[in-house]
Amino acid sequence: MWDSHHLQKTHSGYFRHLFIAMWFNLLVLLMLVTGIIHALIPWLFPFTPLPAGEKNHPRHRSLFSQEMIGDWKTLLSRGFELRSSGTTGEAKPLFQPPEKLAAANAVAREVQGITRHSRVLTVCRLEHAGGLLAQTLPALEIGARVDIRSFNAYRFWQDVRGFTHTHLTPAHCEMLRNTRTFAEVDLSGLFITCGSSDVSFEIIEAFVGRGAVFMCNWGMTEVGPIAINTVFDSLDKLERYRQQAPAAGSLMGDRYYCDYKIENGRLYVKGDICIHPGWFDTGDRASMNGHGAIYYLGRGT
Repeated sequence: MWDSHHLQKTHSGYFRHLFIAMWFNLLVLLMLVTGIIHALIPWLFPFTPLPAGEKNHPRHRSLFSQEMIGDWKTLLSRGFELRSSGTTGEAKPLFQPPEKLAAANAVAREVQGITRHSRVLTVCRLEHAGGLLAQTLPALEIGARVDIRSFNAYRFWQDVRGFTHTHLTPAHCEMLRNTRTFAEVDLSGLFITCGSSDVSFEIIEAFVGRGAVFMCNWGMTEVGPIAINTVFDSLDKLERYRQQAPAAGSLMGDRYYCDYKIENGRLYVKGDICIHPGWFDTGDRASMNGHGAIYYLGRGT
């Protein structure tokens, strides 16, 4: 006699195996298609997770661009490359490791008094170390408000209302000083960090005179960029520093957040906020006055 139950089991097992085989084939096809897309259009997967040992390998490093700021948590956890300004030689991408970013962010917040209640207006280009690393990433990391806008000298006084911090270059400051409304603005409650090139006492005087707290800062893509600085909160303090200044050079600062030394007239730095493990030759010629402040004398050869 035929065993009808045996036939039913046979048919049931066949279709079950067929279904499983089709399911695995579908998975393989999906992985193949995803791999092809990843190879042809890699920017669709800019932050693909990587094994811990490989994430800092040069082939996995992303050169920072402004649209990446939305995923700032990934930037901080994995690091990224930031193009140097070219002051230390040819402009080149420099990797910012997570450990350096964490140390530099902590220093930036301490020095500038940035808290989660701060309101930061970013007008410098984010591809620039000052625009990205001086205030923007340090503030984002602790949940402070950050607004990113293009710099416009005539609209700036309207844009900056209600903000507690901003970072400007000396060129920005000169443009703002030349606006008609500069003599009327009240900058009380605003902390301005200024760097990237020489900061003159005339610039500092102009902004402190309008009520701002003004920090003259030195840093580089390789270190900081909040590394050596002085904060001015009164015209009396400014006048003391002006009287102590040497005949040549522009003030870098007298508060130090990295190790430093001046050898043969050149400034060397090292520390947790530097991307290099040992002493780094900044290429800057510098001198220190009798009060412990370093002055920038130009680039070395």
